[in-house]
Amino acid sequence: MDGQHALFHVSPARWFLFSSPHSPFPRSRKELWARRSVGTVCFRTGVSNCECAKTVLIYATPCREATRVSEMKQATPDFTGLSRKAFDFMKGLRKNNNKQWFDAHREMYENDLVAPARALISQLGEFIHYLNPAFEVEPKFNKAIMRITKDMRFAKGAPYRDYFLVRFGRWKMDSELFLVWTSEGLEVGIFVNNSPKEDTSFFRANVTQAPELFVKTCNEFGIGRTFSVFDLAGDNETIIPRFDPARDKDRIAQLRMFLIERSHPPSHRRLYRPEFLTDIMTIFSRLYPIWIFAASTHPADDLERYRSLVDPHDLPKS
Repeated sequence: MDGQHALFHVSPARWFLFSSPHSPFPRSRKELWARRSVGTVCFRTGVSNCECAKTVLIYATPCREATRVSEMKQATPDFTGLSRKAFDFMKGLRKNNNKQWFDAHREMYENDLVAPARALISQLGEFIHYLNPAFEVEPKFNKAIMRITKDMRFAKGAPYRDYFLVRFGRWKMDSELFLVWTSEGLEVGIFVNNSPKEDTSFFRANVTQAPELFVKTCNEFGIGRTFSVFDLAGDNETIIPRFDPARDKDRIAQLRMFLIERSHPPSHRRLYRPEFLTDIMTIFSRLYPIWIFAASTHPADDLERYRSLVDPHDLPKS
């Protein structure tokens, strides 16, 4: 098997039922998944059925959801890469955060931010449901896309957010995978809600009780110095430019809300190519164990289950 060309190499004949009483995955009779072959995806070209691809990309999708995700893909143009103008828009909005400027550049917003984001979400939908069938993948506002317009009933100051967010999670303020456009580039990563008030967040307890497992998992999935940590609830800035799980585990366990992310500046040419889709899939595959630490009451068991779906040795080096 060629790890540079194959995202996952698994048997399409195996079935999975996420029925553990402590699993973070949904539990019901509907949650019977089949690993289904949907063609090959090459990490070099980022396209399906590439001649140089060595193995098959397998998705696990719920029987009912498979049809809905397929319909969303058919209704949305294929992802051809991000738009360079998206970052120009975000830079302009940061300097001119007012309705008059926004209305004058609405077409740019729709064509260069919203449209590529919807195409990206539609292409990623089956893969996201492979990681977790409970994650929202509908490419609509207040679903997988956060509105850039603030609700001025509860907010003061500028009417627009200075970021454009795509998120994949179960509900509002859930720990989630995300992509965010800013004036400085694109961030791809995971948001961890580690608030002690949240009864569905177990990150602090899991890392404190099993620090060796956390460090081992991060090293195994390549969650290290190519990622940074951004504190959302305290300093509201990058506090760890190069994440080291052994060194930083105790520090992040005490944070209330934070991001582990990888930055892509506008000068990063791969952003504007179709194959950037596979870069996102790789990053999400690496970071999903962090979500398990945040959401599971039995992370060791659920990490083992995840390894049966995603072999970290199959992920391309980054």
